[in-house]
Amino acid sequence: MFYEVVIGNGGKADFWESSGGDAVQLKLACPRVFALAVKKKGVIQEFGFWQGSKWVWDIALRRPLFDWEKIQWSLFLSTLENARIRRSILDTLAWAFCPDDKFTVGSFRLCIETPSHNNSVDYKAIWHGICPSKIEIFIWQTLHGRVMVGQVVQNFGLAIASSWLCPLCNQEKESIDHQFLFCPWSWKLWSVCMEWWGVNFCFNKSLTDWFMGWHGLCPEPKFNRGWNTLFAAMLFSVWETRNHCIFQGTQFSVYQVSYMVKMRVAWWFKFYGKGSKLSISTMILNLPESCIELKQVKRPLGGLWNPPSGLGFKFNVGGSSRGNPGSPGIGGVLRDNSGKVLGMFSDDSNLAVSWINSEGFGSLNHVQIIRDICCGLVSLRNDRVSFNPRSSNLFADSLAKKGSGLHGDVLLWDFQ
Repeated sequence: MFYEVVIGNGGKADFWESSGGDAVQLKLACPRVFALAVKKKGVIQEFGFWQGSKWVWDIALRRPLFDWEKIQWSLFLSTLENARIRRSILDTLAWAFCPDDKFTVGSFRLCIETPSHNNSVDYKAIWHGICPSKIEIFIWQTLHGRVMVGQVVQNFGLAIASSWLCPLCNQEKESIDHQFLFCPWSWKLWSVCMEWWGVNFCFNKSLTDWFMGWHGLCPEPKFNRGWNTLFAAMLFSVWETRNHCIFQGTQFSVYQVSYMVKMRVAWWFKFYGKGSKLSISTMILNLPESCIELKQVKRPLGGLWNPPSGLGFKFNVGGSSRGNPGSPGIGGVLRDNSGKVLGMFSDDSNLAVSWINSEGFGSLNHVQIIRDICCGLVSLRNDRVSFNPRSSNLFADSLAKKGSGLHGDVLLWDFQ
């Protein structure tokens, strides 16, 4: 913020938004107390009263505190005791970038040139449907400091000193920035995975800044979706590995986890992306080239089906093949004026007939269809299906050729 609130009598300053030490809002410095507070909005005057010349705080909680919550409650009370409430002075705003709290043009210029005040986090970039919803929620929680790493757990009064160390390196206290970026193990994983794209990098000062600059590191626009999928897969893989270390005592190498990152990128890109026709194994072996999103070709929509007039019938085929004297080998359908399908035909397939006549043997993709046809033959007491060559479709094709380019109903009496 460009300004700070100088507390006087507390008539204008928001209680929970006020600084609770180290320039952190009170509700963030003591999140458990804020969660238990009955009143979560209001100015400072609404959270206490004057007893003679002394200000007395009055904070109502929803229930009595547990023992582990009393540690944060003590910190909360000590913060309030350090606050000075002055009855005769109004709350004021002070310019935060000058020692004397006064605004100057020079200080404002320095302020707007500072990168940390130029950038705002676009959290909408999380919700692009590039991965499962639970992963998107996890990323949002991570960027907002809501995942239970040692530092966050310690704020709730639950952690002991020995559990603050990062489980992946056992060198530094576990925080969100350290866990996902600055941990030597995590840094090696980022290096391996970004080498797939041929990207050289250095980390920003925080995970939020890293997220803000991630899109700009993408080597080519065609990789945008795969690149964003990599970010999601990286965060979740680091978190999953961390949990395995803590709760199961399992240690994984960087290259083992990097292969898991590859698998997640491939699976998520295939099922949440567009245009990928490759198998998962092929995508894993060919990252990042396999994560190129194909442009969807817009094909013109066909015209609406118009029923024939009266009691006529209409043949519709997959293509008229006008100008081609040979047989088209295309499929078609015969309908009456109500749209009811009276019959269907397709191009000939001797292979399909052989599958049916060999008692259900055939392609795995068509096993169920073949079995249904065989069951139908049994019910009709017909044990064979005969193969008719493509010439059997010549009559339908001739009708299609004659009708191509004509408008209105055409009635042909060529049946013999």
